[in-house]
Amino acid sequence: MVSAVEYLKGKRQDAVLAGARLLGIILAIVHMRLAIVVFAGVYAARVMQRLEGVSLTRDWLRRAMHEDSGHYVFYCLAIYSLPPSLVLLLPVTLNSLLAVIGFLNVMLRETGQPAVLKFPINFIAQRQQSVFQMICNFEVAALFLTVFTLVTSRLAIPALLAFMTMALFHMLRFYSRRNNTNRIFWSQAVFVLDHASTHRYCPAIVARVYHAIKTRVVQYATRIKPQE
Repeated sequence: MVSAVEYLKGKRQDAVLAGARLLGIILAIVHMRLAIVVFAGVYAARVMQRLEGVSLTRDWLRRAMHEDSGHYVFYCLAIYSLPPSLVLLLPVTLNSLLAVIGFLNVMLRETGQPAVLKFPINFIAQRQQSVFQMICNFEVAALFLTVFTLVTSRLAIPALLAFMTMALFHMLRFYSRRNNTNRIFWSQAVFVLDHASTHRYCPAIVARVYHAIKTRVVQYATRIKPQE
């Protein structure tokens, strides 16, 4: 067994990222825009950590885009120009909470801390899949909020850029290798919409618009699909 101080020294990068995530969680309550900046920095640092540095080459950028942390860099960029909202911040806040709990869970196990400290952490860690589903729901809500902002702003450039970035985020999440929650949600949503579009009570113009949008989205999503 090692002491908590020794463990933190040995995992200095992970400890700093966990501390930054905690700061972002606190700021999400008191200063939302600053929280977005902190979360974006954390996710960017995590991408660099996983890819072992930065290399401004096409291959590195492609790999960075398909890292889960890379997805959330785009998410932070999308919501930064939107009106501050707790709903928009919940996906990155909950993701950060899971990451901090994962770090603390390992630290407590490695340092042999009392079981009373492990219980609340294990309680949340064991419900990780439920939290992932909750995060996915809030991400979809964020997409609809982005569309609403785009419409009410009369296609203002910042809102349009936010929508395009948010759409890219959702496409990247669909292809996530580590979390298939978004893929399951959108696959089920498309199945339901496909069925609804062929219903006899569905207006023909609505069906045509839906299939036109679906075709465009599929074409673009196929272009950014990660290579096997």
